[in-house]
Amino acid sequence: MYNKRVKELKEMGKYQFTYEEKLNIVRARVENYKTLKAICEEYDISKSHLCRLLKDYREHGKESLKNTKYYSAEYKLKVIKRHFEDGISIADLTRETGVQYRMLKQWFSDYQHRGEEGLTNRKRGRPRKPQPNTPEEKIRQLEIENEVLRAFLEECERWDAKNSGTK
Repeated sequence: MYNKRVKELKEMGKYQFTYEEKLNIVRARVENYKTLKAICEEYDISKSHLCRLLKDYREHGKESLKNTKYYSAEYKLKVIKRHFEDGISIADLTRETGVQYRMLKQWFSDYQHRGEEGLTNRKRGRPRKPQPNTPEEKIRQLEIENEVLRAFLEECERWDAKNSGTK
């Protein structure tokens, strides 16, 4: 079984199997003929995840077991043109490229709404606040924060005064 840290990460939902681990899992089924249940228990993997790994392996070989794939804008555009210009169905593109149906649909949507710019990889998450460059900017930022905090404190005091006698 895995070490303690891997088990903790799995419990938090933050662990991804390495390529070697995925390969061992697939081999346990394909070469050693273990049951799905035995593999799920041994590797602490859900049945649906295991079935997905096996399906990907059957359809696309070892390469499909490699972790997160990033596709260039040029590759996305090539696939999109094959659909729109050559008339190849999304299902055929899915089988041919190994890219999931939902991802292809997202690429098509991004392309239709934003053109080629929509195919570039975007950073996810909240953008960082720009850091002040000069001491004056830093002082101004702190003054604004103080104003916000004072207003919040005043609102809290008004709320306390209004609700202090209602208990």
